[in-house]
Amino acid sequence: MTKTSPLMDVAFYASAEEKEEEVVDVDVDDTDGVDPSGEFDAWRLRELARIKRDKEAEVAREQEREEVERRRALPEEQRLKEDLEHAKKSRDEKPKGKQMFLQKYWHKGAFHQVRSFSTIHVHHLIVLL
Repeated sequence: MTKTSPLMDVAFYASAEEKEEEVVDVDVDDTDGVDPSGEFDAWRLRELARIKRDKEAEVAREQEREEVERRRALPEEQRLKEDLEHAKKSRDEKPKGKQMFLQKYWHKGAFHQVRSFSTIHVHHLIVLL
């Protein structure tokens, strides 16, 4: 068993007493039952919104399932044609940025990012020494 100094014991017990004395003052919402009809109406609106959201999600899932089944039933050529039309439409909708003159060819590359070889070589020699 290790022996602690009396000063550490006093500090430990003082901090323990402070923790016991601390009263947790939590702001608890105790307004339940103040306006039962208003609370019920608010709950009802939330519940109806949840039910509506669930139904819309179910309809969206059903439509997607029907679309998948429809595409599975299509012949390969027609499915490919639809895919190409969809790809063209999505490409046309995407905004294109205007490039500057020869911008797509301009690239510094890793070689030009580094200082000259002699400076690097000397620096590595200094670091190694």
